[in-house]
Amino acid sequence: MNKPIAADRFEAAICLVPPRQRTDQNGQPRKDRDGVIQWVVSVAVTANNGRRTDSEVIEVVLSGEPQGITTGMPVKIIDLWHNDWEIEGRTGVTWSAAAITAGGPVSSGRGGKSGGDA
Repeated sequence: MNKPIAADRFEAAICLVPPRQRTDQNGQPRKDRDGVIQWVVSVAVTANNGRRTDSEVIEVVLSGEPQGITTGMPVKIIDLWHNDWEIEGRTGVTWSAAAITAGGPVSSGRGGKSGGDA
């Protein structure tokens, strides 16, 4: 199930690992449905749920190479989606976004468009 993440969920987002190409089991670049190479950015996010603050590292998948993102930089994640998946009895979560740019909080709402490949 693909779920948009509300903009106010995260108080901070910091790039931990700069953009790198997403690859398949053979080391080949993975592409989205439109044939655009996918990229992955590791981001540390801090969420305040009212009673406590939680931090987590998420691997965000993007179509197209994000520009100007470096380690330790505050980033803005645009149209973040949480995607649950199941393949041959295995389950997991992927995170996808329309873009990641320098600075600022997270933005939400992709108008119902589904996330990247799982």
